[in-house]
Amino acid sequence: MAALRAISISTIAYNILNLPEQITVTGKGTISYQYDAAGNKLQKKVTEGSATKTTDYLGEMIFENNVLQHVAMEEGRICPNGTAFVYDYFLKDHLGNVRAMVQEDKTLLEETHYYPFGLI
Repeated sequence: MAALRAISISTIAYNILNLPEQITVTGKGTISYQYDAAGNKLQKKVTEGSATKTTDYLGEMIFENNVLQHVAMEEGRICPNGTAFVYDYFLKDHLGNVRAMVQEDKTLLEETHYYPFGLI
């Protein structure tokens, strides 16, 4: 929450589906979103000065500046690694919360602990 207090959002514009269409952050730049008619996010564009980062969401695939970042699966994701692909698997608890992310070779990439009342 302390990090959120430091962000100075000057405007948020919403579309007819009540989804954020453009967010302007004072001293930083803008974030623009595009959605389809059902409200699914298609694109996110972050502009800071002259630099622009575009993220495209095509089904289960996510591209950043036209480069594939990963393909989402129900139990993990597939990430490109040079000429091959690496599979990352989500390990979930009985409630479906992702507790850890591991690669095929059992390398632990990320681990999350939750408090009983929901905080991470």
